[in-house]
Amino acid sequence: MNRNPTSNLLKTPHTSTETVWPQSLPGPDEKRFFSITICENSELVWAIHEVDEVVHGVHTFKSQLKLNKDELKTSGKSEKLELLRTNLPKEHGNSNKYNVTDLQNFVCPVPLESTVEEDIIPAAEITLYIVGVNALEVDLLVRLFRCIPSRVFVMKSTDFFLPHERENLRLKVDRVAALRGSAHIHGFPAIVFDIGDGLTCTAANLNGRLIGESVSIGLWSRLQSLIGINSDLRALTRDTVDKLFDEVMK
Repeated sequence: MNRNPTSNLLKTPHTSTETVWPQSLPGPDEKRFFSITICENSELVWAIHEVDEVVHGVHTFKSQLKLNKDELKTSGKSEKLELLRTNLPKEHGNSNKYNVTDLQNFVCPVPLESTVEEDIIPAAEITLYIVGVNALEVDLLVRLFRCIPSRVFVMKSTDFFLPHERENLRLKVDRVAALRGSAHIHGFPAIVFDIGDGLTCTAANLNGRLIGESVSIGLWSRLQSLIGINSDLRALTRDTVDKLFDEVMK
Protein backbone atom coordinates (compact mmCIF):
# COMPACT_ATOMS: atom_id res chain seq x y z
CA MET A 1 0.00 0.00 0.00
CA ASN A 2 1.27 3.46 -0.89
CA ARG A 3 1.36 5.53 2.30
CA ASN A 4 3.01 8.57 0.79
CA PRO A 5 0.28 11.26 0.69
CA THR A 6 2.34 13.49 -1.57
CA SER A 7 2.63 10.85 -4.25
CA ASN A 8 -1.16 10.38 -4.17
CA LEU A 9 -1.77 14.09 -4.46
CA LEU A 10 0.80 14.81 -7.13
CA LYS A 11 0.46 11.73 -9.27
CA THR A 12 -0.61 12.13 -12.87
CA PRO A 13 -4.22 10.88 -13.03
CA HIS A 14 -6.00 9.19 -15.89
CA THR A 15 -7.18 12.10 -17.99
CA SER A 16 -9.36 12.02 -21.07
CA THR A 17 -10.06 14.97 -23.31
CA GLU A 18 -12.65 13.24 -25.46
CA THR A 19 -16.15 12.37 -24.22
CA VAL A 20 -17.26 8.80 -24.84
CA TRP A 21 -20.68 7.91 -23.44
CA PRO A 22 -21.59 6.34 -21.08
CA GLN A 23 -17.96 5.97 -19.94
CA SER A 24 -17.66 9.72 -19.42
CA LEU A 25 -20.53 9.88 -16.94
CA PRO A 26 -19.72 10.60 -13.27
CA GLY A 27 -18.90 7.53 -11.22
CA PRO A 28 -21.72 5.68 -9.43
CA ASP A 29 -20.51 6.83 -6.01
CA GLU A 30 -20.04 10.49 -6.93
CA LYS A 31 -22.56 12.82 -5.27
CA ARG A 32 -21.47 15.78 -7.36
CA PHE A 33 -19.45 16.62 -10.45
CA PHE A 34 -17.99 19.86 -11.78
CA SER A 35 -17.86 21.92 -14.95
CA ILE A 36 -15.97 24.96 -16.19
CA THR A 37 -17.24 27.15 -19.00
CA ILE A 38 -14.65 29.43 -20.60
CA CYS A 39 -16.29 32.74 -21.57
CA GLU A 40 -15.10 35.85 -23.34
CA ASN A 41 -12.12 37.67 -21.85
CA SER A 42 -10.95 34.40 -20.25
CA GLU A 43 -13.67 34.44 -17.56
CA LEU A 44 -14.29 31.03 -16.02
CA VAL A 45 -17.71 29.95 -14.79
CA TRP A 46 -17.28 27.08 -12.33
CA ALA A 47 -20.29 24.92 -11.51
CA ILE A 48 -20.99 22.32 -8.85
CA HIS A 49 -23.61 19.88 -10.15
CA GLU A 50 -25.57 17.88 -7.61
CA VAL A 51 -26.29 14.40 -8.93
CA ASP A 52 -29.40 13.90 -6.75
CA GLU A 53 -30.93 17.35 -7.27
CA VAL A 54 -33.00 18.13 -10.36
CA VAL A 55 -34.19 21.73 -10.13
CA HIS A 56 -31.66 23.44 -7.87
CA GLY A 57 -28.72 21.16 -8.46
CA VAL A 58 -26.31 23.65 -10.09
CA HIS A 59 -24.24 26.14 -8.11
CA THR A 60 -21.99 28.57 -10.01
CA PHE A 61 -18.97 30.74 -9.24
CA LYS A 62 -16.74 32.93 -11.39
CA SER A 63 -13.02 33.57 -11.67
CA GLN A 64 -10.51 34.84 -14.21
CA LEU A 65 -8.14 32.50 -16.02
CA LYS A 66 -4.62 33.45 -14.96
CA LEU A 67 -2.43 31.03 -16.80
CA ASN A 68 -0.09 30.93 -19.76
CA LYS A 69 1.53 28.12 -21.68
CA ASP A 70 5.13 28.91 -20.69
CA GLU A 71 4.28 29.20 -17.00
CA LEU A 72 2.50 25.86 -17.01
CA LYS A 73 5.25 24.17 -19.02
CA THR A 74 8.01 25.14 -16.59
CA SER A 75 6.06 24.41 -13.41
CA GLY A 76 6.53 21.32 -11.31
CA LYS A 77 3.55 19.45 -9.90
CA SER A 78 3.53 21.31 -6.59
CA GLU A 79 3.69 24.63 -8.49
CA LYS A 80 0.75 23.49 -10.61
CA LEU A 81 -1.26 22.98 -7.43
CA GLU A 82 -0.64 26.60 -6.51
CA LEU A 83 -1.61 27.68 -10.03
CA LEU A 84 -4.82 25.71 -9.72
CA ARG A 85 -5.66 27.39 -6.42
CA THR A 86 -4.86 30.78 -7.94
CA ASN A 87 -7.47 30.16 -10.64
CA LEU A 88 -10.18 29.00 -8.23
CA PRO A 89 -13.04 31.46 -7.52
CA LYS A 90 -12.50 33.86 -4.65
CA GLU A 91 -15.93 35.53 -4.51
CA HIS A 92 -19.40 34.29 -3.58
CA GLY A 93 -21.44 32.82 -6.42
CA ASN A 94 -25.16 32.23 -6.95
CA SER A 95 -25.40 29.39 -4.43
CA ASN A 96 -27.17 29.44 -1.09
CA LYS A 97 -25.80 25.99 -0.32
CA TYR A 98 -22.09 26.24 -1.16
CA ASN A 99 -19.50 29.00 -0.81
CA VAL A 100 -16.10 29.41 -2.45
CA THR A 101 -14.42 27.60 0.44
CA ASP A 102 -16.53 24.53 -0.28
CA LEU A 103 -15.52 24.60 -3.93
CA GLN A 104 -11.88 25.02 -3.00
CA ASN A 105 -12.11 22.10 -0.59
CA PHE A 106 -13.75 19.89 -3.22
CA VAL A 107 -10.96 20.57 -5.71
CA CYS A 108 -7.95 21.14 -3.43
CA PRO A 109 -8.94 20.14 0.11
CA VAL A 110 -6.01 21.61 2.04
CA PRO A 111 -3.84 24.68 1.26
CA LEU A 112 -0.23 23.79 0.57
CA GLU A 113 1.14 25.44 3.71
CA SER A 114 4.39 23.52 3.79
CA THR A 115 6.64 21.49 1.57
CA VAL A 116 6.76 18.81 4.26
CA GLU A 117 5.15 15.70 2.80
CA GLU A 118 3.15 14.91 5.95
CA ASP A 119 1.39 18.29 5.75
CA ILE A 120 -0.11 17.52 2.35
CA ILE A 121 -3.45 15.72 2.29
CA PRO A 122 -4.43 13.97 -0.95
CA ALA A 123 -7.22 15.60 -2.95
CA ALA A 124 -10.38 13.66 -3.65
CA GLU A 125 -10.87 12.43 -7.20
CA ILE A 126 -13.34 14.56 -9.16
CA THR A 127 -15.05 14.46 -12.55
CA LEU A 128 -14.80 17.72 -14.50
CA TYR A 129 -16.33 18.80 -17.82
CA ILE A 130 -14.89 21.75 -19.76
CA VAL A 131 -16.88 23.83 -22.27
CA GLY A 132 -14.92 26.32 -24.36
CA VAL A 133 -14.11 27.38 -27.90
CA ASN A 134 -10.59 28.70 -27.29
CA ALA A 135 -8.48 25.59 -27.90
CA LEU A 136 -5.42 26.97 -26.10
CA GLU A 137 -7.33 27.89 -22.93
CA VAL A 138 -9.11 24.53 -22.93
CA ASP A 139 -5.79 22.71 -23.27
CA LEU A 140 -4.24 24.77 -20.45
CA LEU A 141 -7.06 23.82 -18.08
CA VAL A 142 -6.85 20.15 -19.01
CA ARG A 143 -3.11 20.16 -18.34
CA LEU A 144 -3.55 22.10 -15.10
CA PHE A 145 -5.98 19.55 -13.66
CA ARG A 146 -3.47 16.79 -14.20
CA CYS A 147 -1.86 17.85 -10.91
CA ILE A 148 -4.75 16.29 -8.95
CA PRO A 149 -6.59 12.97 -9.26
CA SER A 150 -9.35 13.86 -11.70
CA ARG A 151 -11.26 12.78 -14.79
CA VAL A 152 -11.35 15.72 -17.21
CA PHE A 153 -13.51 15.77 -20.32
CA VAL A 154 -13.79 18.40 -23.05
CA MET A 155 -17.38 18.71 -24.25
CA LYS A 156 -18.31 18.63 -27.95
CA SER A 157 -21.32 20.15 -29.70
CA THR A 158 -22.68 16.65 -30.32
CA ASP A 159 -22.75 16.02 -26.57
CA PHE A 160 -25.74 18.39 -26.45
CA PHE A 161 -27.44 17.75 -29.80
CA LEU A 162 -27.21 14.69 -32.02
CA PRO A 163 -25.23 14.96 -35.28
CA HIS A 164 -28.36 14.74 -37.47
CA GLU A 165 -29.85 17.67 -35.54
CA ARG A 166 -26.90 19.79 -36.59
CA GLU A 167 -26.97 19.16 -40.33
CA ASN A 168 -25.50 22.07 -42.27
CA LEU A 169 -24.92 23.92 -38.99
CA ARG A 170 -21.57 24.90 -37.56
CA LEU A 171 -22.64 25.87 -34.09
CA LYS A 172 -19.92 26.23 -31.47
CA VAL A 173 -20.10 24.12 -28.34
CA ASP A 174 -20.66 27.03 -25.94
CA ARG A 175 -23.79 28.11 -27.84
CA VAL A 176 -25.40 24.69 -28.03
CA ALA A 177 -24.53 24.10 -24.36
CA ALA A 178 -26.34 27.32 -23.38
CA LEU A 179 -29.30 26.38 -25.57
CA ARG A 180 -29.55 22.90 -24.07
CA GLY A 181 -29.25 24.35 -20.57
CA SER A 182 -32.06 26.80 -21.26
CA ALA A 183 -34.25 24.02 -22.61
CA HIS A 184 -33.50 21.86 -19.56
CA ILE A 185 -34.90 24.59 -17.31
CA HIS A 186 -37.66 26.08 -19.46
CA GLY A 187 -38.32 23.45 -22.14
CA PHE A 188 -38.55 23.80 -25.94
CA PRO A 189 -38.91 25.92 -28.01
CA ALA A 190 -35.84 27.80 -26.84
CA ILE A 191 -33.87 30.83 -27.96
CA VAL A 192 -30.68 32.10 -26.34
CA PHE A 193 -28.96 35.45 -26.87
CA ASP A 194 -25.25 35.81 -26.12
CA ILE A 195 -24.26 39.45 -25.82
CA GLY A 196 -20.61 40.45 -25.76
CA ASP A 197 -18.27 41.86 -28.38
CA GLY A 198 -20.71 40.24 -30.79
CA LEU A 199 -24.42 39.45 -30.54
CA THR A 200 -25.43 35.86 -31.26
CA CYS A 201 -28.81 34.18 -31.22
CA THR A 202 -29.28 30.40 -31.18
CA ALA A 203 -32.67 28.68 -31.41
CA ALA A 204 -34.39 25.29 -31.36
CA ASN A 205 -38.00 24.50 -32.25
CA LEU A 206 -40.81 22.89 -30.25
CA ASN A 207 -39.49 19.42 -31.05
CA GLY A 208 -36.01 20.31 -29.81
CA ARG A 209 -34.50 20.40 -33.29
CA LEU A 210 -31.91 23.09 -33.92
CA ILE A 211 -33.12 25.89 -36.17
CA GLY A 212 -29.85 27.79 -36.45
CA GLU A 213 -28.15 30.93 -35.30
CA SER A 214 -27.58 34.56 -36.19
CA VAL A 215 -24.49 36.67 -35.57
CA SER A 216 -24.21 40.45 -35.59
CA ILE A 217 -22.12 43.22 -34.07
CA GLY A 218 -22.29 43.83 -30.31
CA LEU A 219 -24.09 46.58 -28.42
CA TRP A 220 -21.01 48.76 -27.98
CA SER A 221 -20.22 48.67 -31.70
CA ARG A 222 -23.85 49.55 -32.44
CA LEU A 223 -23.68 52.55 -30.13
CA GLN A 224 -20.42 53.70 -31.68
CA SER A 225 -22.03 53.66 -35.12
CA LEU A 226 -24.79 55.98 -33.82
CA ILE A 227 -22.55 58.50 -32.08
CA GLY A 228 -22.04 60.46 -35.27
CA ILE A 229 -25.77 61.12 -35.67
CA ASN A 230 -26.78 61.42 -32.02
CA SER A 231 -24.73 63.78 -29.85
CA ASP A 232 -26.40 62.49 -26.65
CA LEU A 233 -24.48 59.25 -27.05
CA ARG A 234 -21.06 60.87 -27.16
CA ALA A 235 -20.76 60.95 -23.36
CA LEU A 236 -21.11 57.18 -23.12
CA THR A 237 -18.02 55.12 -22.40
CA ARG A 238 -17.52 51.39 -22.69
CA ASP A 239 -17.45 51.07 -18.88
CA THR A 240 -20.72 52.99 -18.57
CA VAL A 241 -22.43 50.75 -21.12
CA ASP A 242 -21.10 47.59 -19.41
CA LYS A 243 -22.37 48.78 -16.00
CA LEU A 244 -25.80 49.63 -17.41
CA PHE A 245 -26.01 46.24 -19.05
CA ASP A 246 -24.99 44.47 -15.81
CA GLU A 247 -27.80 46.30 -13.98
CA VAL A 248 -30.32 45.21 -16.60
CA MET A 249 -29.18 41.57 -16.33
CA LYS A 250 -29.65 41.60 -12.54
